[in-house]
Amino acid sequence: IACLAFAWLVVAPATLKAENVEMEYTLGFDGVFQLGKWAPVSVTLENRGRMIQGTLEILISSGSEFGKNIQHNEYRKELELPYNSKKKLTFTVLIKSYVHPLIIRLKQGKEIIVSEEINLREHYQDKALVVVTGSNTSMESFSQLPASVQPVAVRQTSLPEEWFGYDGVTMLMISVTDLATLSDAKYLALLNWLKQGGYLVLSSQMNYGAFRQQRIQQLIPVRVIGLRSIKRMRALEKYCQIPIRASGPTMILNSKVDDAQVILAEDEIPLLLSRSIGEGRIVALMFDHQQAAFKNWRGIQYLWKNLYNLKRAPPALQRDARGQSIQEFFLSEIPLRFPRFVLVLLFLVLYFVGLKFLLVRFQTKKEGPSRNVAALVVFIAVFSVGSF
Repeated sequence: IACLAFAWLVVAPATLKAENVEMEYTLGFDGVFQLGKWAPVSVTLENRGRMIQGTLEILISSGSEFGKNIQHNEYRKELELPYNSKKKLTFTVLIKSYVHPLIIRLKQGKEIIVSEEINLREHYQDKALVVVTGSNTSMESFSQLPASVQPVAVRQTSLPEEWFGYDGVTMLMISVTDLATLSDAKYLALLNWLKQGGYLVLSSQMNYGAFRQQRIQQLIPVRVIGLRSIKRMRALEKYCQIPIRASGPTMILNSKVDDAQVILAEDEIPLLLSRSIGEGRIVALMFDHQQAAFKNWRGIQYLWKNLYNLKRAPPALQRDARGQSIQEFFLSEIPLRFPRFVLVLLFLVLYFVGLKFLLVRFQTKKEGPSRNVAALVVFIAVFSVGSF
């Protein structure tokens, strides 16, 4: 009995901790990540037991045992989890393979309090992701996007806190309200991703006061002076080539543009705005696409398709002589052509044989100096021309 009691005392603390700690996670974007790209992982821990001071770890493996090239990557964050508390931590991880499970575990010292294994086969995606925040936008409305992309809906709280967490994202669509409520870390990550070449579509609601916030003004400087009722949005119908069957007028934001390009306008009121930010681009809708007028409008599919096609292509390499020397400029315009290996070998053999012959000729002094110099000049000229 004494032994059993001692054993219970040893085992009980770990058992109690495991039972009193709950762990939830969000992998990638709505459980989807693109293989070989960086992706966010959010972990929420709730402690209903005594205080825990430990480490949250994410373990990712790649390679194979057969090839003897297994690699293990570990991401960790220290944390304190007081009694009756809840914390959320966000990681940005690189997943190269779906063969091995991803492991999330909470440790205190060498003791594993709670652990979870995730089968990555159910979550990976080869396609680039079109990420849409909020739950009010139907994924069916993105059916006209290219087959090479995969639309996913997420909560804004699941967005990454590092800009490279958007590595697998080709387009992000977020509302003005969601953008305003992002944490500072998530907003800075989004902003830096834009500057690195990201593409953001900003959707609007009729709460035009949100456009006065500093974050929105930083991204799209526009002055909204009120609402405007439009009987028919002919410009939008033409843009999407589908008529809008609305029983009443549609409300749009009456705005004045300070530093943005107007893509589409109705009665000189902007409907779509565009602005470059670093290497990236932002497009803003100046109307609420969730109004009743657009509820059954098939043109919404072509609206997202057209907006996706506005995504900036990688900039072409420009040839510019400014800031270059004349020699650098002309050398940059010379086409590079590499000869075959056999020709290079034959050229080198003939060159060294001829050079050896001339050296022997100079040493024997059978010919006069003028003839030797002439032979050397001819030799250099022939091989110089041959090298081209």
